[in-house]
Amino acid sequence: MPSKEDKVLLEEMVIRERNMKRRRDISGLMLHKLRLFKRRLVAFLTVISSGLLLGFYSTFEQFKSMSIVSVIEVNVLVAAILVLFTSYFWQLMLKYWPLKNLISWYKTRLRTMYAGPLLASKRWLQFYYKGRDISPYIPQILYYLQNESALKTVDEVLAFIDGETPSEVKEHNVLDKFRRFIGETNQMVLSTATADGIPSSRQMRFIVSPEKSNVWYFGSAPETPKIAELDLGKAAINTIPTSTGMTIASNKLSIKRSKYKLSDLADLYRIQVPGFMDGLLEADIDNEIIYEIVIESARLDTWTQHDQVKF
Repeated sequence: MPSKEDKVLLEEMVIRERNMKRRRDISGLMLHKLRLFKRRLVAFLTVISSGLLLGFYSTFEQFKSMSIVSVIEVNVLVAAILVLFTSYFWQLMLKYWPLKNLISWYKTRLRTMYAGPLLASKRWLQFYYKGRDISPYIPQILYYLQNESALKTVDEVLAFIDGETPSEVKEHNVLDKFRRFIGETNQMVLSTATADGIPSSRQMRFIVSPEKSNVWYFGSAPETPKIAELDLGKAAINTIPTSTGMTIASNKLSIKRSKYKLSDLADLYRIQVPGFMDGLLEADIDNEIIYEIVIESARLDTWTQHDQVKF
């Protein structure tokens, strides 16, 4: 039988799992509403644009020598082609302004709508036991201790889990998740402080080294006040949440001026941050100061999960 302390711990784990289930349900509902919004947006634009094109086409049609049936068949065929074409076109246009901005607005609206329950249950993302975050293992702990098994305590279950899953496999899985996270964002909030300890935060675009996923680069104009703060070598980062709540946060990192110039990283910027280079003058490119962030460890969060990755 579990000890009295373990029973209290199990009750907290059950509460945690209920909160996590609620977060998963809300996250799933948000994704469903976002997909539905995109479908309805595409359908609405398809109907409007197809109708306009069909009306424009009808002003040029010449069907005097054709029967009524043939005219109907031709019009139906043209309408079907227009619907397919415009639907495909609007699907592609979802990635570009202004539809991209409209979708971003709806994402923000969803996050605002469900911010209350998501924030209320955020405290349960991490679950510490003897200084260790055991949140990924709670379902297994509950399974073994709530059913008849040879394992009777939380410590025994954790020892069993650690023995069953090599640390190399765990680290590999978390590292894969980290790479997946950085593949979905190129914006971060960079927090620094002055020599007097006055903090500040700025939203920045960044790129990731193709060789090392924990090495990031970003640029800054030489005349900006943050240069003096960045040169102190102390900073913290938090990526902008994706639609699924994915974020990377770290204050265990090093930051310094890079040996690279912006021109050296231009191709990476074009791939990872499309459009970034387009608005820069040659003088801006030459003067831009590139900084290098090397992440030592980071926290990976979604609406429903929490992980820690070390490099």
